[in-house]
Amino acid sequence: MSSEQVAEAKRRLPMPALMAQLGHGEAAKKSARCPFHVDSSASFSMYQRADGLWAWKCHAGCGGGDEPDFLARARNLSPSDACREFIKLAGVHDSPAINSGENPRRIATTYDYRDEAGALLFQVVRFEPKTFRQRRPDSAAPDGWT
Repeated sequence: MSSEQVAEAKRRLPMPALMAQLGHGEAAKKSARCPFHVDSSASFSMYQRADGLWAWKCHAGCGGGDEPDFLARARNLSPSDACREFIKLAGVHDSPAINSGENPRRIATTYDYRDEAGALLFQVVRFEPKTFRQRRPDSAAPDGWT
């Protein structure tokens, strides 16, 4: 999952369309009742920002954010699971394999993030050409990472 995939998903499935697809189309307007709590007044806003991207906010305290944030709240998903689900719902397919094409990526360095006891929680990996990805240890994965 990459930021490019999320950006493409936002182009293909903007907030109003996502809300309609999830059955919340009645709240896909400037001011509406919040779909996340019992709402006696219109405390939910959906709006298009100056940069053209969409956002939502519950003025009663349920939160706010972009399309993946809405999906996370609507389906009780973690942020990473919500991004994966959003990319899938928008019909964005995985990018080509890391080492395909004329400019294969290679790991330039890794940055470890550890807990207080020193156990590895996750890594940020810097590739050449310059890009970053995160991964965490996963003993069940073939390469040991998720």
